[in-house]
Amino acid sequence: MTSDLLTFTLSVFTGFFAIMNPIANVPIFSSLVEDADKETKRKISKKATTVAFLIVFIFVLLGKFIFELFGITIPAFKITGGLLIFFVGFEMLQSKNLP
Repeated sequence: MTSDLLTFTLSVFTGFFAIMNPIANVPIFSSLVEDADKETKRKISKKATTVAFLIVFIFVLLGKFIFELFGITIPAFKITGGLLIFFVGFEMLQSKNLP
């Protein structure tokens, strides 16, 4: 039982870490608040973290209801997500020049 909980917790954390991608978001955040003082940066980071937590928490509570409301199944969601990732990756491989 404890092993299952640990495995589940680790997989959820890993998924959130990959989705939120804090390593790539630090330079973006830094460039957006580079002219702000330390206290303003702290307030912005706390507010951003709180909003992100609330969004995730709401979807944890209401996600199943939202999926049922629109008639989306988990396997369909996984397939669609995989297709989207495939197409984004494929477009990246094409390396087309922008006009």
